[in-house]
Order: sequence, then structure tokens, then C-alpha cells
Amino acid sequence: LQHATSVTLFTIWTWWNVHTPAFMRIDLRLSNNAINSICSLTRGRKFAQKMITIEKMLKHCMVHSNSQGAPRCKAILFKATKPSGSDERATTMASTRGVRNQIFATGVMNLINLSHGAALGWVSPYLPILMSPDQDLLSTGPVTVEQGSWIGSILCLGALFGAFVYGYLVEKFGIKRTLQALVIPHSAFWIITYLATSVHQLYLARFLAGLSGGGIIVVFPLFIADISDKKIRGILGSFLALTSNGGFLLMYVIGDVLSYHTVALTMLALPLLFTVLMCFVPDTPQTCLKKGRTAEAERSFMFYRGIRTQAEKTSALRQEFDNMEKFIEHNSGQNSRVTLADFKSREAKLGIFIGVFLMFINQFCGIFAILTYAATIFAGVGSTLSPNTSAIIMGTIQIVGTLSSFVFVDLAGRKVLLIISTFGTGLGLFVLAVFNWLTVNMSTHWIQDYSWFPIVSLSATVYLFSIGLCSIPFFVLPELLPLKICNAGNTLSMVSITIFAFISLKIFPIMVEVINIYVNLIALAHGITLGWVSPSLEYLRSNETHLVGGPMTVEETSWLGASLCIGGMIGVTLYGYLADLIGKRRAMQIIAIPHVAFWLCVIFGNSVLQLCIGRVLAGIAGGGILRIVPLFVADIADSRIRGMLGSLLPVCLNLGTVLAFILGSFVSFRTLPLIVLVLPALFTLAIAFLPETPPCLLRAYRSEKAEQSLMFYRGVRGHFAKSECFRHEFQQLKDGIELETTASDAALSWKDFTTKPARQGLLMGMFLMLLNQSSGSMALITYASSIFELSNPPSATTVGVLPASISSIVLATIQLLGTIISLALVDRVGRKLLLIVSCLGMTIGYLTLAGYVHFLLPTGSSPSDNAVFDAVPSITSRLLPICSLSFSILLASIGLLTVPFIVMAEVLPSKIRNIGSTICTTIVALSAFAVLKVFPVLLDTIGLAGTMAGVAVVCLVGATVVILFLPETHGKSLVPIAAEVEQNSERNRTAGV
Repeated sequence: LQHATSVTLFTIWTWWNVHTPAFMRIDLRLSNNAINSICSLTRGRKFAQKMITIEKMLKHCMVHSNSQGAPRCKAILFKATKPSGSDERATTMASTRGVRNQIFATGVMNLINLSHGAALGWVSPYLPILMSPDQDLLSTGPVTVEQGSWIGSILCLGALFGAFVYGYLVEKFGIKRTLQALVIPHSAFWIITYLATSVHQLYLARFLAGLSGGGIIVVFPLFIADISDKKIRGILGSFLALTSNGGFLLMYVIGDVLSYHTVALTMLALPLLFTVLMCFVPDTPQTCLKKGRTAEAERSFMFYRGIRTQAEKTSALRQEFDNMEKFIEHNSGQNSRVTLADFKSREAKLGIFIGVFLMFINQFCGIFAILTYAATIFAGVGSTLSPNTSAIIMGTIQIVGTLSSFVFVDLAGRKVLLIISTFGTGLGLFVLAVFNWLTVNMSTHWIQDYSWFPIVSLSATVYLFSIGLCSIPFFVLPELLPLKICNAGNTLSMVSITIFAFISLKIFPIMVEVINIYVNLIALAHGITLGWVSPSLEYLRSNETHLVGGPMTVEETSWLGASLCIGGMIGVTLYGYLADLIGKRRAMQIIAIPHVAFWLCVIFGNSVLQLCIGRVLAGIAGGGILRIVPLFVADIADSRIRGMLGSLLPVCLNLGTVLAFILGSFVSFRTLPLIVLVLPALFTLAIAFLPETPPCLLRAYRSEKAEQSLMFYRGVRGHFAKSECFRHEFQQLKDGIELETTASDAALSWKDFTTKPARQGLLMGMFLMLLNQSSGSMALITYASSIFELSNPPSATTVGVLPASISSIVLATIQLLGTIISLALVDRVGRKLLLIVSCLGMTIGYLTLAGYVHFLLPTGSSPSDNAVFDAVPSITSRLLPICSLSFSILLASIGLLTVPFIVMAEVLPSKIRNIGSTICTTIVALSAFAVLKVFPVLLDTIGLAGTMAGVAVVCLVGATVVILFLPETHGKSLVPIAAEVEQNSERNRTAGV
């Protein structure tokens, strides 16, 4: 009976260990009699069918015995088993215990983080109470909006101070004692909160909470990196976000049911429990070794590796500890002192940049501010649920997201999760912003049926934030930084996050109060300059304008639109010269100067002349972009993706147009520049980390730097990773540049422009640039609001399906969509086909709008005109303008707005490519100036129908020329393309074209 019971229990135990994770398995000590009974059971014929199952179970059995001869069942069942199997079983058991010990230490450590998360979420349920006129908690009266912003944000000032203090304490006293010191300021927060009678006392309490929070984000990642096994480091690192989010949820729940004072007393239990349990957690082995406590370090190492006795230490574990000891001794020697030179290595600069950038995204994505002011936000976006209930639901979703990151962080990888999390968060916030705008500004009744949407969209956004962006930046940073500067680099990144958090929390409630929540949630803009005119004209031409000369006239409007192109002509020439003089990278950095100057003119200008000067400066920056970026892409891009990378330029410009229309419609004229001035700063920061192009470096006789640059742009990480294909590409590039600079005819002369490839390539490039602007697409975007007003019926009782400003946003969004489609198709279907489809499609769209305006749109002069319009179904007549123009812009974006800039750099011979590109982009600026200057005049003289018919004819002519003369450049190197241009020209001449 005893043996049968042993077998039964053994079977249950082995099934559990087979089907559960390693850290959940149960240790079991079997007696010799029980082992022998199991072995004899497998030898009986009666149980022959069970033998294989028992054998598989015994593979997972971890046997411990002091007897030399007892545990022999393994040898009986498995003849091939070697004596070293006992070491493997001991290692497995120790590893399991070690994982449990690591989880225990991490769990104890995160008790204080759970309480800190509750402190972070405390503002959400109790700030509305403190701001209520009926509150009797503070003798200083209700909290104002300004005071509320300080209550939310002063915590980050404490964290800024705490990051430095606890970073110093880690080096001075070690990780464990520093963790224990977190209890002092954190407990003081809850005590002062309970006793506070004025808003200034709450300021002090929040500052102390931030002090402990700064220590948490500095010390916790270092603790995890020191004690954790690499297989579960990602999971243990995610505990930081899990417990912090759990604290948010805990505060959302108890804040909804408990009073102000009761919550403060209740939360004091967590730091007390943390203090008691930390007595059972040893310091990290690395800390003990740094302090010279070798015996204590060995005991700590044994604890975190699950080793109970010296006899259980395997050779591998002994070697691991010895290596750790030698490493600490080496770093504690004469080279241990951190100097400024340690931060100048590429690994150090890259690690710190990534760390600071991740912290920037972590805070300025807005989720932390949303969680802090959750109840206030849900009250403001029209949710029918109570604000605190909505916050509880969102907090629960956040916990689910953090738990999901446990599963994916070591499965999908850090990078993939960060990409998904960042894009998902941005999309979710944008959707919520649109819904809130509709709620506030539109009187549509169907909005009321979707009152559940705010909580759903924001909770989904918080989930996507929690699976990656919430937790990964904190534990990935110690993995990126060199070991010598790990502590200092981690402290620097944590200081940066506290600064970013302070800024976001300080301005968030003020922005919500002043310019509404949807503005605060819209992502950063890029390239807004091009779309600035359309939404601004309504204000500049109204009686409310701030211009000293009064509302702008039609002539002044045309100059405001066209003056950008004057600057474009200057910029093309200027930056073409700078690119040859100082290189493309440095020339791109200088682009930020005139761009910033434009926005300063918008902010401080009070006359049409000053605004036109600003537009000229913006045009100079735009000319530099059009001049340098295509050549930069042609220099660095692989031929397989050159088209896709080239399409990124119009994608960014079109995205900026969309955001300009959105922000310009909802933000005041003077507020818009303040929002977007951050863009040139970010651009300058980002471009500093890009190397110069390989051809530019080779022309400057810097061959080694050129090779390193090509390695960067081809993703080759080291000299040993260079493939034969890479070596051949670099040698071919080097030979081409050398031939170009040393040949007898290397100097550029007029003869270089008279060759057939040069003439044909230059003519084709100039024609495509002329077609790009003469097709009217840029004019449509610039004067979109005016065009939609002209396409609406003149009757006051008959209006378009959408206001002109909203139609402009739809149009710009369609343009962005078309550019993205072009990005996907340009390297699949080819340049020529896209241009043909684009030109023909634009022709159809323009003619449709012209026909609608000429034949269907009533003029209001006679009843017969209105009768024709009334005969057409209402929804058809109202949707036709927006649909036809959207179709035209979609087709323009797929081909004519993007492809010419790619083809221009491909059809020009390499020797005249720089000068030829300058000529072509000058043509763009000249034609854009002419079109933008003439377009308002044409609308005023021949009307919208005649103007649309004219640009339709231009597009039809363009399609014909492309079909007959343009070669397909997709997938071809730049050298043979010029020859094909000449062949096409010769073929057409022979055919009599």
C-alpha cells in the first residue's frame, strides 16, 4: 500500500512538473524504497505498457539522496545515462529554486512600487474633490487649475532630485540599503497627505512622493539586471510596469469607495510590509563584491541561483561566480573611475540617445498625463459612465496589457513590441481627438449613440501603451549601455524622464482648459509650412485679422501663396552650392534656420509684407529640401528600395499638410507656430546621428570614413561582417568617384550638357518638374478652402455635405493616403506606369469637377439653373465636388507628386546630376510660383470650371509625353539608365514622332 501510494503521488507530481513552467515546479525527495518500488513496477510484465510513461516522468524527476547506491533507478531504466546526469538534475533543481528566489526578491521590491503607483494615481480621484467649491479638506479653499497643474507635476521635480540622490546612494551604500531608504520619503507622502490643510502642504507631499519615485526608476532596473537570469530578465523587468499600473488601478478602485483620509492611512500598510520583507532579501552579489564582502557575495549568489549548500555548486556555477569576481576586481582598479571620455564612445552615445529618446516618447505620448488626470478627462470627452468608473476600467485594461507584455517581451522581442506599441498609441489618441472634436463642434445626433466610444478607444490605447512603451524603455536601457557607465547613463535617462514628465503634467491641464483636449492629443506635425496658407486665409481675409492693413485682397493672397516659390528658387541654388561645399548632411542641418525664421515671422508679423518675407524664408528651406533630399537618398539607398525611400519625402510633406489643415482649423493663428516649432529642434537632433553619404566622403578623400558610412547605411555592424557583395559595391563606388575626379575631363564643362544622354535626361527631368506643378495639385492643396467654397451652391439654404475647412482636411488626408500607396507600389509596378495612371486619373477627376460646376452647379441668377441642380439627387450633387477632387489628389499622390523627384535623380548622368538637379528643382520653384500666383486670378476670371478644364488638358499632354519618351528606371542602376533615355529618343525619332 505504501509503495502504491508513492507511485500515485509520484505520477501526479511528475505530471505537474511536465506541464508547468520551470519556476512553478515542486521539489520532491523520494525514499530509496519508493524509488525501488517504481523501478520494480516498470520491470513487471503487467505494467509493460506503462513503462514508457513512467520513463518519461522519471526524466523530470530530481532525486536527492545521501546514499551512494540507492538512487539507481535511472541507471536501470536508461542504460545510456552517464554519471554526470546527477549534476544536470542538481543544476535543474537549483535553477528552479533560483528563479523562485529571483521572483520573490522582485516581488518584495515591487511592493514599494505598488504604493508609488497608487501615489501617482491619487490625483485622478481626489483632485476633482479638492477643486470642488464644496470641499472642506483645505483651509486655503478649492484648488484652482494652476494649483492643480502644480499638484500633478511637482512630483516630477521630486523625481528629478531623487534620481540624483538615489543614484549617489547606490554607489555609496549599495542597492539593498538604497531600496530600504525609499520608505522614508514615500511614507512621508501619505502622512503629510493625511494631515494637509493647505495646498502648499500637498505640494510638499507630492514632492516627497516624487523623491521616492526617482529612486525607484533608478535603482530597480539595476537590481533586476544584477540578480536575474537572462531567460527571465524581460519578465522580471516588466514587473516594474505591472506593479506601477496595479497601483494606479488600486487607487482608482479605493479612491471611488474610500474617503480622502482613509486612503492615506490604508496605503501606509504597503511601505510597512516592504520594510519587513526586505530584511529577508540579500543584497546583490555585485554590490557585495564592490564593497569587498566576498563571503556575503557568495551567499547572495547562491541565493539567487538557488544553491543551498556548497556541495550543490556545479563547476559552471563556480566559474560564473569567479568570472563575476574577476570582473568586479578589474573594474574596481585604476580604470574604474568614470570620465567624460567614457561617454564619447559610439556605444555610449548611442545607448544614452536611445535611452533619452525612449523616455521622451514614454512621457510625451500623453498616457502618463492621461492616467494622472483620468477622471477629469473622461468627464470632458462625453463618457456617460462616471469618471472614476471609466478610470477603473482603463486601469484594468492597463494591467491586462502589462501582463500581455510578459508573454511577448521575450517572444517577439523588445523592438517589435515598441514599434507596435508606439504606432498603436498614436493612432488611438488621434481617434479619440477626432471623436472629441465631433462631440464639441458638430451638432450631429448620431454622436450621442456612441457615448461608449471614449472609454473603449482610450482603454485600447492604454493597452497598446502597456504592452511595450510603458515598461520596455526601463529595463532595456541597462542592456544597451556599456557596463562602466551603466549607473551614470541610467541616472541620466531617469533624470530626462522626470523632466519630460514634469513638462507634460504641468501643461496638460492648462492645455485642456485653454485649447481643449483634442489639440493636446494630436501627434507632432511635420512639414506644416506647405499647408499653412489654406486654413489661415479665412482669418487673414476676415475683419478680425490682426494685420495693420486690414483684410487681405485677392492680389495679396496670390502673393502670399506664390512668395514661397521665390524663396524656393533661392534655396535650390543656395543649398545646391552648400551641398557641394560642405556636404549634404551639413547642408541639411542648415535647413532648420530659415524654417524657424518663417514661424517667427508668423508669430511677430503684423503686415502682409512681413508674412510674405516669412514665406520666402520657408521657401528657401523648401528649396533646400527638394534640392538635397533626393540626391541624399540616391547616394545612400539600395537600388531595390530607392523608390520607396524617395517616396518618404512627399509622405512627410503630405502628412504635414494634413496636420496643418487640422491644427489650422482648430487652433488660433498665433498658437499654431508655438506648437510646431519643436519640429526643427527634433530634426537638428536626429540629423546629428546620421553620417555623411559615402560619395561625399570619397570626393573629400576620406576613404575610411566613406566605408564606415556605407557600412552604416547597409547595416554592416563590423569589419568581419562585410560580405563579398558589400566589398564589391564599395570598390565599384570608389572606382567611379575616382574616375570622376581624376579623369582628364573630370572638370564640368558646357560639353557635358550637350551629350545626348545629358540633353535627354535634363529635358525629361525639367518636363516632369514642370508637369508636377502645372497639373495644379499643389494649387488645389494651397487654396483648398477657397475651391470648396466655389464648388458649393450659392444658395444659403443649400450647403455642401461638409464645411469647406473639413473638406480640405479630407482632401489632405486622401493625399497622404495616395503618397503611402505610392510608397508601396513605386518599387513593384514601376515609375512609368504610375505616372501614366496618375496623369490620366487626374484628367478624369478634373473634367468631372469642371462638368459639375459648369452644367449642374446653380449660379443663382435664374430659376432654370436651380431646376437643373434640383433634378440631381441631393447627396450626389453635394458629394461630387469632394469626391472628384479627392480622386484627383489620390491619383496625383500615387504618381505625379512623388515619382518625378525619384526619376529626376535617375535619368540624369552622374557627372551633371548635381547641376541638373539644381536646374530641375529651379523649374519646380518657377512653375510653382507661376501657378500659385495665377491660380487665384484664374478662379476670379474664368471660374472654377475653366480652371479645372485647363489643368485637365495639361495632365493629358503629360501622360502622352511619358508614354512616348520616358524609360522605365525601376530596379536599374544609375549608369545604364542614361543610355536607355538616348535609345528611346532615337527610337521615337525614327518612328517620326
